[in-house]
Amino acid sequence: MIATFGFVALMHIEPVRATPLKLMCSYIYEGKTYKEIYIVDSEQLLVEISYPFAPSEEERNIIESLIVESTSPVLVVARLQTGNSHYFKYEINKVNLEIKTFSVSFVAGVQPMTTRTCKRIKDFPSH
Repeated sequence: MIATFGFVALMHIEPVRATPLKLMCSYIYEGKTYKEIYIVDSEQLLVEISYPFAPSEEERNIIESLIVESTSPVLVVARLQTGNSHYFKYEINKVNLEIKTFSVSFVAGVQPMTTRTCKRIKDFPSH
């Protein structure tokens, strides 16, 4: 009886909008560590990447919006179009906080890139 009541209570709370997932992600490329911030909002079909630790102020101000291709409770797949025949594909695992990246081109096909390991961040500086 109590379990049923708990479930019903959760159903009434469910329509409240989920907060976006904010992730600090890092990866190592050619011996150097890079850090990026990802905002993943499955309800709004939004994925953004910012580079707050980039060397130049110009790069730190860049926010890239990705095109969300699919979303599930575990995985969000998005792409960053870089040209007519090339894009970067991101597979964002919301459970184990890992982002697999791929370079996709019509000439070279799908090439796996460095996987980003992430941790959830609570407060996010607004722009």
